[in-house]
Amino acid sequence: MNLTTIDLNYINHRMETYDIKYQEVYDEIKDHVISAVEDIRAKGDDRNIVYVFDDMMSAQFPGYWAFQKISKQYERAYRKKIRKTLWANMKHCLNWQTIPLIALSVIIGFYLPHNKMVSVVFMVLMLIAAIVPYFYVLRKSRIIKPDEGKKSMVKDHVITRAFALLAITQVLLNLIGLIGRDYNITYLNPRYFHPVFYILLISFFFIYGLSCILLCRQELRLNTKPNYN
Repeated sequence: MNLTTIDLNYINHRMETYDIKYQEVYDEIKDHVISAVEDIRAKGDDRNIVYVFDDMMSAQFPGYWAFQKISKQYERAYRKKIRKTLWANMKHCLNWQTIPLIALSVIIGFYLPHNKMVSVVFMVLMLIAAIVPYFYVLRKSRIIKPDEGKKSMVKDHVITRAFALLAITQVLLNLIGLIGRDYNITYLNPRYFHPVFYILLISFFFIYGLSCILLCRQELRLNTKPNYN
């Protein structure tokens, strides 16, 4: 049974009073609430929407923590899904074409001079490999526009995965590198990292970064509708 404008406006108003962080969870719950009220109306309950709404919420979402529990369950499920998707993307990128290329690069790395210039070149390549996926995901995810005061679970998690490479870069260059420079520990100083180490690290960055770009495209295809359904 279709609800009246008064019913829908009241449901929208009441749903806005609940502290639901993510837009996707909010839309899922609101759709469920609307469907539940429609079922109640279809069974002949013509009471004021205030009473219908309160009775339905008491029966299906008892307690103050009901929505928070649902939100946590939804986020855990989505986090698990996105990890599986990202891992599948990485396995797809690490194929019979890339493995020989990485192996050849490692062999070449043993013949490269181990000096400051080579280290600087590799550090620049590492920064590029970390920055490009992050800004790509950041730019593409702008099409997701949650309501005021809410966040998008899809947007937050995809951007977080892409930011991981920048975080690793910061740890290597600033934290570990700082310790290596201050305490004169050469094997912790990026200036003295062996070219082979940089080649393996950059190879991982490229594979992970490409996987994040694929993840972004996959998730945005599933979440381009205004109501996130």
